[in-house]
Amino acid sequence: MYAFTPDGATLLFVDCFSLTRVILPGKVKNDRKVTGSSGAHVSVSSDGAQALSWQDAFNRVILWELPALKASRRLDRFAHSKAWLHWKGGALVKHGVDALEIVDLATDASESFSLAGGE
Repeated sequence: MYAFTPDGATLLFVDCFSLTRVILPGKVKNDRKVTGSSGAHVSVSSDGAQALSWQDAFNRVILWELPALKASRRLDRFAHSKAWLHWKGGALVKHGVDALEIVDLATDASESFSLAGGE
């Protein structure tokens, strides 16, 4: 899966080979330790300063500094399934069967929101 930074100048994508950053036009950087499959994805904060990669095989979440593509935090494996970076940055959004959970990355405090309706 892929994501563009808000200014459109940087493309991030994760595939079975690596996490790749492409700064348009023409600058490419790979992190071959991060791989995925059809279920892996990346997300980018609205200011383009942070990205998050989620690897489906191990539910591995890594927070990245952009544009350097430097890992700033690696979360415990299997602790977060289907995670995205909150559009404001600084928080993790997790999608469960019937709820969304927002986890503050600075404090690890979390808040859940039911998707079941009627409550």
